[in-house]
Amino acid sequence: MVDAALKRRDPLARLEARLDRWCYIKKGGGSKAPVPDPTKQIEAEAAANRYNVNSPFGTQTWSRNGDQWTQNVTLNPSEQRQYDSRNAIAEAMMGQAQTSVGGGVPGYSDRPQMSQLPANYQGRGDFSSGMSDPGSFSLNQSTPEASKAHYARIAESLDPTFEKQTRGFEQRMSNAGIPVGSEAYNDAYGEMLDQQNRSLRDAAYESAEMAPQLALAERGQQMSDRGQLYGEGLSTRQQNVSEDLAAQEDARAGFSQSQSEQTRVFDEDLARRQQYYNELAALLGGQQLNPVNGGGGGGNAPLDVGSAYNAQNQAQLARYNAGQAQQANMMNGMFNLGSAALGNTAMWSDERLKDDVEEVGELPTGETLYEYHYKWEDESTPKHTGVMAQELEETQPDAVIYDPSGFRKVDYRKVIARALMAEAA
Repeated sequence: MVDAALKRRDPLARLEARLDRWCYIKKGGGSKAPVPDPTKQIEAEAAANRYNVNSPFGTQTWSRNGDQWTQNVTLNPSEQRQYDSRNAIAEAMMGQAQTSVGGGVPGYSDRPQMSQLPANYQGRGDFSSGMSDPGSFSLNQSTPEASKAHYARIAESLDPTFEKQTRGFEQRMSNAGIPVGSEAYNDAYGEMLDQQNRSLRDAAYESAEMAPQLALAERGQQMSDRGQLYGEGLSTRQQNVSEDLAAQEDARAGFSQSQSEQTRVFDEDLARRQQYYNELAALLGGQQLNPVNGGGGGGNAPLDVGSAYNAQNQAQLARYNAGQAQQANMMNGMFNLGSAALGNTAMWSDERLKDDVEEVGELPTGETLYEYHYKWEDESTPKHTGVMAQELEETQPDAVIYDPSGFRKVDYRKVIARALMAEAA
């Protein structure tokens, strides 16, 4: 591609650039890779692993209302009677237990709660209330931003170098007497742009690789700053606590002795209380009912639907990548068409001179584009891309030139100009 200044000076270069852009869009350039739909996998897993179960204890079925699944368990008559009987016994025993608890357990004496003890340290406010909250941290969310920032810094640092390279290139071409727009000029300019693009691409790769470490380093610096502030506040806080604890020490010393005696009495009463509740628990106990494996899906392991969907998604992505590679090859061929129009007034395009012809697309004006070899070329050489002179003669005869040899040529500058006019319309 040529730079902006060259495009303004050379109308053929502008035609070439617009045709390249049209071919890129026409062939689906920039399309996105297929993205798996997780809802389909979830739906498939639900359908595969939510199946009805019949067992000696009863049945388990599934019903659905929109996105909501409901598991329905029905016991057989015998199991249902046992279940109801145990619930009735449990209700009666719980009623008796509540009555007993409400009336108190013989020998149990309520003891002072912590609120009745000497006041603990009340504090002097939250010393960290004035500190900024660093917020939650997500590596997945922070990594792209860190990558963009790193790439932007590198790209900005490369701009002066690219500008210097461009000025030096133009001076070298001028000193060597190579005119702007010539094949040598364009080849050299393309090599320079390739080098610059490789530098930017390497910067993008580096930014992507370093993004997690950069995000973590930034987060670490935030936490380090916060930790320093916290440490300073904590030091002051500890000093205040020491002063307050000294004031409470006398009250605690008097309380400690009475607390030991109180604890002994409390342990004795608690032992009697626990024994009483153990007796109630024994009456309420028994074998638990487990009618139909309430977890759903019986005792079998869930079907691995995820692996099947992952394989399908990988296959779709492989097809997408293959299509992108094919599109790239097409674009290269289209570019050769534009380049040919710049370098030659007319090119051989008679269908009698071509072999290995294959349709690959069409122009905005409707003419079919082909890839082909000339009959005098070896099959190992790269194919050309263009139109057939015989077909173009029916739609744009002014672009077809008859050679004295009897074969037809095509003025591709006229073909390109007409295609771009049709695109603009």
